[in-house]
Order: sequence, then structure tokens, then C-alpha cells
Amino acid sequence: MTSLPRPSLCLNIPKTGSSFTSRFFDAADWLELRRRGGLTRLAVPNRAGIEIVRRIKRHGPAWGNLGCRSWHHHAGYSSLAPGLRRHPRICVVRDVRSWYVSYCLYYTSAMTDTLLSRAIRMLAGGEARAVPRRRDREILSRHRREFLARWRNEDACADSLEGLSAEFLVWFTRTVRLDSLMNTWVGIDRMPDWRMGLLTFRAIAILFDDPAKVFRMRAAETEGYFASGRYLRDLRCDLFLDFDRLTEQLCRVMIGTFGYTPEIVAFLKENFGRLNVSPDRRRAGVMSELDTGGWFAETIEDEAIYRNYLQPLAGLHLDRAANQAPGSLPGDRLGPMRRVGAAYGGPLEADRRDATGRRAGPCGSRPRAR
Repeated sequence: MTSLPRPSLCLNIPKTGSSFTSRFFDAADWLELRRRGGLTRLAVPNRAGIEIVRRIKRHGPAWGNLGCRSWHHHAGYSSLAPGLRRHPRICVVRDVRSWYVSYCLYYTSAMTDTLLSRAIRMLAGGEARAVPRRRDREILSRHRREFLARWRNEDACADSLEGLSAEFLVWFTRTVRLDSLMNTWVGIDRMPDWRMGLLTFRAIAILFDDPAKVFRMRAAETEGYFASGRYLRDLRCDLFLDFDRLTEQLCRVMIGTFGYTPEIVAFLKENFGRLNVSPDRRRAGVMSELDTGGWFAETIEDEAIYRNYLQPLAGLHLDRAANQAPGSLPGDRLGPMRRVGAAYGGPLEADRRDATGRRAGPCGSRPRAR
């Protein structure tokens, strides 16, 4: 009797193709289960088939991708049950610019009852209890004046955010939403004294063994922690995949590391479908706003840790990983990181300059303009 694929887990940073990755794994697991039962005809499973295989994986022995066992699709490593932490983990990383394009489009069109829509009702509509959490009301009250001044120029409302500018959303994210997430996700009531954007926050909160330890570091300590490579010891991901080459790299990992049948993976690669993408017109509009607005340079600067220390790991260990035992990280983490540092402008090999051309610390610790 044929064996089933070895167990694995995805640590999903939002807006990095995580829904596609999970569905691709589930489809492969469904076909592998059929193959083990003697049904060799290949077909893309429907939703009912996906739900069946998820239930089997959720309640039976560990095999295949086990994302269905985590409490949340974007659950961080630190919140996983001990039994899940022992399995090898995959993460997809994406460049900062395209990530923000996807974030802006998703937040303003697909998400409902957001913190921003509630903030509009509270600050612009006078609904004092529109924001239920006291902590969020306190954060919003600190930024009331600037919020209302910026809101006057926006063509949107609490019930429809589609006309909202990317500049307003990114400002709101940096000043309000990030502060709120730090409290709800990590339990910390203050922001670090070093620069950090939403993508950096998400990556640390999801991928690190003890995110609170990182967020509580002072700026100088954080700079040394990342520049020395010590952070790699606390990073709980075994394989980083590149969003721009996600399907190709995912297929290689599934076959070479987790033991999926090559014919099944090749079939899904050709027939499963593509990553979810926003309409070209809307995507192009947000890209244009990011590229022409000087304000986005500061956002890029906020993501210095992600750009210099996490994004360069994409695909770095892929070739060696195919010959490693599941759950082990191939080779030395810091050595390969040093080698790619110069190519990415990372501080391990080269001096880094910020988005305005000035020299900056590796963690972007120059004071943030408010």
C-alpha cells in the first residue's frame, strides 16, 4: 500500500498567497488519499472533496498539510498547539510594494466591519460606541484631529471604503491599526521605539518563537539582534518560498521534501488554477498612487527589518531542503544570509541607505515623523 505525504504546516502571513497554498495542498492531499485507495484518475476536487479531506486530516493521524488543525488561518507559531510545532513549517514572503497593493485592495473592498469603518462612525459620525474596545477608542482619540483633517479629503464612507486613498489607509494602519494589533495579538500596550510597518509586525508575530520578546527590545538591541543573525535562532520557519515563484517552488518542496506523488503535483500545477489577483484596473491605480506619492518612501523605510532580514530568505534553502529530513533546517542559516546580503542591500554585507538616500541603521531606528 502506498504511503501518504509527510505532515507539514504553513505559517501564513496575510496577502502572500496563503489561501492558494492551502487549497493546493488540500487538493493534493485529496488525490493522494484517493490514490492510496486505488483510485488513480486525476481530477481537481470540488469543495465537498476538500472539506472531506480536511476533516480526515483534522481528526486522524498526522499526514499532509495540517493547516486545518490550527485555530486560525493566520495563526502564529507561538499560538500553535505543541503537537503542531514539531512538523516542518513553510512560509511565503512577498516584496513590500506588491504586498501593500494587495493589502490596500483587500482592506477596502473585501473586508467588512473593519476597525477603520468603525473609526469613521465614531470620529466622523459621532457614534461614541461604534468602536467596542476601550483600548481602540483611546488610540483613536489620540489621533482624532489628524484623522478628521485627512478624512475631509476622502471619497469614501463607513459603509464603502472602495474610494479610499491608499495614502489614508496606510497612514491609518501605521498610527492606529498597528497599535491595536500589537495589543490584541501580542498583549503589549505600547509600540516599540524602533520603526516597524504592518508587514514587519505580521512576519514577527507569525514566524517567531516569542514575538513579545522582539517587540519589547530597545532600538539599539533590536539592531544588534538582527544584524548579527541571532534572530535566526528564534525564527520558527523551515522553508521560505518566493511569492513571485510560488507555484514552481511549492511543487518542488511538495515532491522533494514531503513525498507527494510527482504525477499528482504536475497535474495540479497545470489544472488547479492561479493565485487570486485583483482586477488589473484597480491594481494599477493603487500601484500608481504608491509610486507617485512621496509618502510611501517612509512606509518602505518602516519595513526595513522585513526587507533586509526576512525577504532575502525566499527560496534560499530550497535546493538543499529536498535532501533533508522533514523538520530539519538545511545548513547554517547565517552563512547563506551573509552571501545574499549584498544583493539585497542588506546590512550584513553592505551599508544600507534609507528610501531618501540617507544612511540609516539596519532596523530603521531613525525617529519616525508623526
